[in-house]
Amino acid sequence: MFNEFGYKASDKIILALDGMSSKSALSMVQAIPDLVWVKVGLELFLSGGLDILSELRSQRKKIFLDLKFHDIPNTMERVCYQASKIGIDLLTVHGCSGTKALIQSKNAALRGAAEEGTPPQLYWQLRCLQVGINQVLKIT
Repeated sequence: MFNEFGYKASDKIILALDGMSSKSALSMVQAIPDLVWVKVGLELFLSGGLDILSELRSQRKKIFLDLKFHDIPNTMERVCYQASKIGIDLLTVHGCSGTKALIQSKNAALRGAAEEGTPPQLYWQLRCLQVGINQVLKIT
């Protein structure tokens, strides 16, 4: 059933596959057939590599890749582009990377997803809480 925003309740639940081996993570996902979203963190990504992402995609799961990208703008741009090319639906980037890095990352992710034929609907918001700065910046 859809809510007033057009989302199903199952779209709001993300199963974190943290602290598991690839085998355990895949077994858990298979045991929950109606599961839509999974989160792959750094530990599972390093142990399972791109294979774990491919397997989850083959099971038609939406993937939240939680690697917390933080680098110079050009590197973040290339990483977000590559992540979107392999079918990542949601990823994390550090806001302290700066506005330029966030804008380039967003544009690269959109470009990569569009090239794969799956342009995501993205809304990016950055809350900047630094010394003396408290603002909300919408990156569209």
